Amino acid sequence: MTNYFYPEVFRGNDIAFEMVKRGYEVTVITCIPNYPQGHFYEGYGLRSRRREVVNGVNVIRVPVIPRGDGRAIRMVLNYLSSLLFSCIYTLSIVCRKRFDFIFVQELSPAFIGIPAVLAKKIRRIPIYFWLLDVWPESLAAGGITNKYIVKIVDRIMRYIYRHCRKIFIAASGVRTLLQQRGVKNDCIEDLPNWGEDELRKCTVDDDELPHLPDGFKIMFAGNLGEAQNLEN
Repeated sequence: MTNYFYPEVFRGNDIAFEMVKRGYEVTVITCIPNYPQGHFYEGYGLRSRRREVVNGVNVIRVPVIPRGDGRAIRMVLNYLSSLLFSCIYTLSIVCRKRFDFIFVQELSPAFIGIPAVLAKKIRRIPIYFWLLDVWPESLAAGGITNKYIVKIVDRIMRYIYRHCRKIFIAASGVRTLLQQRGVKNDCIEDLPNWGEDELRKCTVDDDELPHLPDGFKIMFAGNLGEAQNLEN
C-alpha cells in the first residue's frame, strides 16, 4: 500500500518488483499518478489505466484529486481523497481476496496506514510499515503548527503504529521518536535507502576522481524543499 507507485519514482517500486522476482504474488493499492507535477500522468486518469500489471505486479489505482500547484487547499483535498478512496477500495479488495501480509510505504500523506489497519482488523493481516516521512514533525516543518491539528495527527500516528508488527526506518534517529510514542524497540528495524543499480555499472578511472582528504564524508540529503529548512 502506497500513495505513489510506478511511473512515479520511489523505492517502493523496487521492493514490489523484487518480490515478484522472488515468487510472491503482489498487489499494489495506490493513487492515480500525479506526483510531482500536480496533474495526472499522460495516459492515466479517472477512466483510464486504473488497473494494470506492471512487471508482474497487479496495480489498482484509486481515484484522487490531483495535487495541483501545491497550495494548501489542493493538498488537503488530495490527502483527504486519497485516504477516503484508499479505505473504500481496500475494504472491497480484502473482503474478496486473502493476503498474507501488508507492506506499507509511508510517505506524505501518512494516513495511508489507516486503510492498512482496517484490512488488518477485518482479515487479521500483519502490517509491515516503512516509515519514510515522520508525522506530525513533517507537518510542522512545512508550516502547519496549529497545536490541535498536530495533537490529532500525533494520536492517529500512534494508533497506526500500535497495529504494526514491524516498523522499518530509513534513519536511525527516528528510532527515538518511535520509542517516545510507545513503540517497542524490537518492533523497529533499520531499512535505509539504497543506491541505483546504474551506480554499480559505472566505471571511472582513478585519475578522474578528485583527491579527498582522509575522513571526508558525503551526505545523501534526500529531497530538498520547503520542509527541509534550507535556510538553516
